[in-house]
Amino acid sequence: MSHAHGSSSAGSMAMALHLGLNDLVLFEAFVPSNWGQYVGALCFTFALAVLAAGLSAAKKRLVKRRISHVLKLRETRDPAAAKPALIQAATATTATAPLGSHTDTLADSNMNSQRSSSQLLTRTRTSATRDPSYLIHQMTKFALDLGHIFIGYLVMLIVMQFNIGYLLAASVGYGFAAWLFEDASSEKLM
Repeated sequence: MSHAHGSSSAGSMAMALHLGLNDLVLFEAFVPSNWGQYVGALCFTFALAVLAAGLSAAKKRLVKRRISHVLKLRETRDPAAAKPALIQAATATTATAPLGSHTDTLADSNMNSQRSSSQLLTRTRTSATRDPSYLIHQMTKFALDLGHIFIGYLVMLIVMQFNIGYLLAASVGYGFAAWLFEDASSEKLM
């Protein structure tokens, strides 16, 4: 695997962790030959790792926003449909079952609430496919996933050079992105 520019060290791939120059960074034209270029390659690797993790975090936030939007729409259209099925079942049981009634009433109300919740899900799925905002949401999720996976593979290819500097730059980049894009609301104590 020799290169046209005659550098045999850039063409051979080390199979052990090492630190040094002349390791490819994705392209044959991108081979750092001095320490300034090497630092630039480390910054590039760091930025790619942050971008990959940022795209993943953006998708998570998009999904959370979409879920809260759909729940708000359900509440405005049908306040009873926004309640969970178990709460509906408990409400239906206490409202319809007189004191001292049989437990079959509880089973019947549970079946009715399960039936109504499955009808709600069916209605939601069929109406969601016709909703243009749902299509835009799905396309945006697809684009974010595609970007995250593509950039993640690029970082993996850089790290596969077994260069300790690239490995550390990618690791610190992912760690920095985890800190930067962290969602503190998921860590609340109850």
